Amino acid sequence: MVKPKKDNLESMTVGAVHDFINKLFPEDFESAVEEFSKIEHPGWVRSELHIDREFQTWYMLKHKVSGIAAPIELASTYPFEYFTEEEKKIIDNFFQWRESFFEIKNIRNNKRDYLVLDLTTGQEYTVETIKLDKPLKVGDVLCSIIIRKLNGNFFFYGNIGIYTSESAKEIKKEIKKVGTVPPPGIWIKFISIDWKGLYGGKKKIPKVKRD
Repeated sequence: MVKPKKDNLESMTVGAVHDFINKLFPEDFESAVEEFSKIEHPGWVRSELHIDREFQTWYMLKHKVSGIAAPIELASTYPFEYFTEEEKKIIDNFFQWRESFFEIKNIRNNKRDYLVLDLTTGQEYTVETIKLDKPLKVGDVLCSIIIRKLNGNFFFYGNIGIYTSESAKEIKKEIKKVGTVPPPGIWIKFISIDWKGLYGGKKKIPKVKRD
């Protein structure tokens, strides 16, 4: 796993979730790697960096730990104290992740922040970035996951598929045929994990401790 930067609260929280899952389900990671090796990846996932990034995203948001729920879902519902209040807010934001096609409508003066339009809902988001693999321009369409930051803006999580020029036009044309659906409350996710049922009572649920 890539070590998070100390000043990146979201990356540090992802690291804390990884540690939490490794303590609670120590044998799951190995089976997750095997499961991931059988998944077909999008065409833009080519390099080792892309594959590693794809795995981290899939593991955190989509992989079902021991067939129960995704790591971020388990972290969000754990009944005992483990995460800080700030980490809990970040985890809740990760839990509400959104994957879609986004058109770049505006690039801020700092060349790192973007105003994007979700082509499936018509909802606009301000997305903050640090450094992208490729420069982007207005009109490009991105296939990506966005997650809310503590400051209310968003960031791209995982790999980004980039459609430019004619391919961007084709994507927009295909989505337009389907039509947009109502934003934004319909996308709020809820989950309830029966921890007592999993372990046969609250007293039997392992109390994981921080290092």
